[in-house]
Amino acid sequence: MTGSYLVDENDSTRFERIELHFRFADVTEEQGLRYVDDFSARCPIYNTLVRGGAPIDVHIRADGAATPG
Repeated sequence: MTGSYLVDENDSTRFERIELHFRFADVTEEQGLRYVDDFSARCPIYNTLVRGGAPIDVHIRADGAATPG
């Protein structure tokens, strides 16, 4: 996971925008989405940021499930 943000120019204690990028190897897009849903539902830091009111853009990349060799 990587993230970036933009601080509010009028209040340096607040975010104007937050962007999170999740990248998963060997899982389907559906599985990746489920992992991110679980993370966002349970992570206290994520939920504190949500309550702060800044829009959070979430991007998911899943490279697909590995096939048995």
